[in-house]
Amino acid sequence: MTIDAIRLSGFEAVVAGEAVAREGTAVAFDADGEARAQLARELDLAGVEQVTAALEIAPRGKGAYLLLGRVQARLLQSCVVTLAPVPAEVDEAIDIRFVPATQLADTEADPQASDLEPLEDGEVPVGRTVRDTVALALDPYPRAQGVAFKPQDQPDAAETSPFAALKGLRETR
Repeated sequence: MTIDAIRLSGFEAVVAGEAVAREGTAVAFDADGEARAQLARELDLAGVEQVTAALEIAPRGKGAYLLLGRVQARLLQSCVVTLAPVPAEVDEAIDIRFVPATQLADTEADPQASDLEPLEDGEVPVGRTVRDTVALALDPYPRAQGVAFKPQDQPDAAETSPFAALKGLRETR
């Protein structure tokens, strides 16, 4: 059961380990206009309408923390064929354990461990984790509905080889 709640709005936002309650702490992330504009620039997006996350941070002993929850986003990507805006939605689960760098080598061998990330200065990088989750969930080649890529006709390889050019010189003599 969580007793504390923290509200964050920027992708640089962190939660200090000492601010996390023993029972866990709820974190509500809602990117403000400046953060959405920054994300659009960083990821070369046509627009970012909304980025939210409902998360929980729970201590996991020896300075480690577990970050669980969901990230949701509505944004616009550019079609790789026409450059028209393409609506995109992200709905991804997060399950990451942040461990002090000194303990990271010891826990990497544990096959039961969730995704492990180094904990820097005792702070859980909530904003960065949300941003990275959105970035990794995006379609790398978005296409507008009904648009197909049509490759140009390629000349026969035998016609474009360097030897074909030499052959052409020989035939003209």
